Amino acid sequence: MKKVNLKDLSVCVFDTGSFTPLAQRLTEEFKKVLYFSPWEGNGFPKSKFNMVGTGIKGVERIHSIWDYVDGDEIDLYVFPDCYYCTEQEYLRRQGKLVWGSAATSWLERNKSEFYEWVDKQEMPVAETIFETGIEKLAKNIKPDEFIKINEYRGDLETLKYYDRERSEFRLKELELNLSPFDKTYKALRQKKIDGVEIGGDTYTVDGKYPKSYLWGIEDKDRYYFGKIAPYESVPEQIQYVDEKLAGVFKKENTRSHFSHEIRVAQSCSPFFIDFTARFPNPPYQLQLEMIKNLGEIMYYGARGELIEPVYEDKYGVVAVFKSPTAEDYNLPIKVPDKVKKFVKVMNLAVVDGEYLAVNINKFDECGAVVGTGSTLWDARDNCEENAKDVKADGLIIDVPSKEDIENKLKELKQYGIIF
Repeated sequence: MKKVNLKDLSVCVFDTGSFTPLAQRLTEEFKKVLYFSPWEGNGFPKSKFNMVGTGIKGVERIHSIWDYVDGDEIDLYVFPDCYYCTEQEYLRRQGKLVWGSAATSWLERNKSEFYEWVDKQEMPVAETIFETGIEKLAKNIKPDEFIKINEYRGDLETLKYYDRERSEFRLKELELNLSPFDKTYKALRQKKIDGVEIGGDTYTVDGKYPKSYLWGIEDKDRYYFGKIAPYESVPEQIQYVDEKLAGVFKKENTRSHFSHEIRVAQSCSPFFIDFTARFPNPPYQLQLEMIKNLGEIMYYGARGELIEPVYEDKYGVVAVFKSPTAEDYNLPIKVPDKVKKFVKVMNLAVVDGEYLAVNINKFDECGAVVGTGSTLWDARDNCEENAKDVKADGLIIDVPSKEDIENKLKELKQYGIIF
């Protein structure tokens, strides 16, 4: 393999807003970083959609990728999210280098096909019932079941139904927002699996995996902690799922980051409950800081050559941050210069040197703070230190306490998993 100097190359990040920190990070390895996220929308574009990615040092926000496709100015296209598969496939047919899940995104986007595939692999499957119509879903759903839908993450992310008192309003809200199409809307309800949840967060090149592997535990919408381990010491449940996925990745020439959610039951059986056909959020924020040769991995990976990661540290912690203000307004975020590299803001624009989370998706979640270290506790403390002076209106940063982490570790041990 003939090595090239990435400092002679350019990369274009085709994003939907969530992964502006990736473009920011790639300025450390590439000569030129271009950034694009869709802004034309439904024919009535708003200026703020074109503000995402602006002002970031070393990053050039572009108006369209199609101004570049016929030339050779862009050496690598990176699609960190699971959409725009047609664009990825077209670029590949033109001989362009693309890092992204492309066709394999069906594993995340189409839950129905995903669970059918899991069943065909003779893997354990959580009991899943398909419902047509939100009214019927509301009538049949049971406490502690999960609601999942195909394709339209903007309608509803995976939702746990607690009981009528606590969760009914979410279904009423969904029914109202979808009306009158709610009567034919298809959704899945899935039985809860008692157990502990783990997942792998890595990448593949045509079904091959790196020898060093990030895996960990997420408390959804709050925090994540993980460790780097030799692949052979990763929990057997993760290796089992990866073996099943390898055939799909090889067949579809998947060259992308990915992650999975695996529920380990008391029998130690791995229930493969969800797949992420993109940079996982979290903990992609850790991958940005812990992997020294991230750009090299993607560039050569897009050529079909797997490059082993070079890690800075062994452990990492991600603390998600939210603000109700971010749901309705652009949110200025005060970040001390000394910790800016550890603060990952979604929909980022930089205005007069200050970070701004641009309001384009009505979400309260607007970023994360990361910490790394040679031990899990060092990483947790580093995350807490990096977060302490980050300020914004209504900002809540959910750094896990030592008790939070200890409880998770005890839970893992009960299922035979040693972190």
